[in-house]
Amino acid sequence: GQVIVTGSDFLVDTDTLYVDSTTSRVGIGLNDPAQKFEIGSNDGTDRISIYHDNTNANIKWNDGTLRFQTDEGTNTTTSVEIRGKGSSGGQLNVYNPTASGSIIFFPSLTLGHLRVSSALSELALQNIAIVPITMFRSATNNETQELQIYGFRDGDSKRSLQIGVGVDAADTASFDGVSNYYFDGNVGIGTTSPHQLLDVDGIAQFHQPAAADAGMFISQGATSVSPTREWQLKLNTANDFIIRDNSGGANRIVIDTTGDVGIGTDSPSQLLHINEGNIRWEGNGTETLWFGNSQNAGLVIRANIVTTLNSGTTLRYNIDSDDSSTTAKHIFGKDQNDDGAGNELMVIQENGNVGIGTTSPGQKLSVNGVIESFGAILPDADSTRNLGSSSRFWSNLFIDNIV
Repeated sequence: GQVIVTGSDFLVDTDTLYVDSTTSRVGIGLNDPAQKFEIGSNDGTDRISIYHDNTNANIKWNDGTLRFQTDEGTNTTTSVEIRGKGSSGGQLNVYNPTASGSIIFFPSLTLGHLRVSSALSELALQNIAIVPITMFRSATNNETQELQIYGFRDGDSKRSLQIGVGVDAADTASFDGVSNYYFDGNVGIGTTSPHQLLDVDGIAQFHQPAAADAGMFISQGATSVSPTREWQLKLNTANDFIIRDNSGGANRIVIDTTGDVGIGTDSPSQLLHINEGNIRWEGNGTETLWFGNSQNAGLVIRANIVTTLNSGTTLRYNIDSDDSSTTAKHIFGKDQNDDGAGNELMVIQENGNVGIGTTSPGQKLSVNGVIESFGAILPDADSTRNLGSSSRFWSNLFIDNIV
C-alpha cells in the first residue's frame, strides 16, 4: 500500500487510516472523520464515533444496533461490566426520546436497584400482556423469598406488604406486614363471580384463639346510612353462640352448648328461656302454636288468636293425645314446685272429671267446698235428673220456696 502525507494530513491507502492534522481526528475506513475517532463500516457508508465532549464520553453510530458479543470459544457467555470508582458502583441509565426521564439500573452496597426518574409517570413491567412475569421460578428447597412493597402515608409510619409462597406454611400464599387490607370491589373465595363484598362458596371458618370471643366474630358495623345499627354473630369462650345488638349493648339471642335458647337472658335454663317482654304468635295455617312432638301434642292453639276467639276458632289443650295414660290430668295451680297441699286449684282428669278443691274428682264435677250460685241449677230435661241418690244423701236442705 501507500503512505501519503499531504500537507499535514496522514493517509494510509487513501482511507484505510486517515489522520486530520488540523482537527486531530482519526478515521479508519473513511477519510472524513466528524469526531475524534471514527470507524467506517465495511463499505464505508456507515460509521461509529468515539469522542469526549469535555463533559461526557460518547459512543455514537449512524445505523444499526450496537452489539456486544464475544467471539471466544464455541458456547461462551458475553459479559459486560459497568464499574464505578472507589466506594461508588456502576450505573446504567436508559433515557426516553426527549432525554427528560430515564430508567436507572444500579447497585448499592447490599441492594440492587431498578427505578425511574421523577419525569416518568410509572415503571411498566411487561407492558404488553403476551407472556407472564415470574419471580423466584428457580427456587429450590427451603428458598421462600417474598415480594415486599413499601409505602409511607402522610401521618403514618413506613410500612411494607410482604407477599410470598410457602413463607408461613406449606402450600400457602401469605400476605404479611400490615394490619388492614383494603379491596375496592367484591371479593370472591371459591367463586369467580362474587355478588357481595365477600362472597364465599364453600365452608368458612372463623377463629381467634387468643381473644375473649374465641370461636367466631362476624360484625355488621354501624354506618351513617342504613343500616345504622351494629349487629354481631359470635362465639364466646364458653362456646355459646350469640346474636348481639352491639349498638344496644345487649345480647339478643344466646344458644348454649346444651341447646337451650335464651332471649333476654345470657344464661338460659330451659330449651326456650324468655326473660321479660311479651310473646306474640301469628299464623295463617290451621295450627298456629304447637307444643309436643309431631304426633302427640300437649298443647295446640289453633287459628289466629290475638285477644279474642273468633268464629271457627279452636283453643285446645291435650293432656293425653295418644290415649296411652289413665292418670294424665290438666292442673291449674298456684305453685309449680308443690302439686299438693291445696296448690292445685282445679284439676281436669283424662276421663273428663273436673275437680275444684280436690285432686281426685270422682264425678264430672267434684267440688270440695261451698258452691255459690247466682242463677238456677237446671237438669237437661224435665223430670229426668235426681238431687242426690239412694246411696248419697244430703244431710240438710235449706230452701226458701218450693214451687
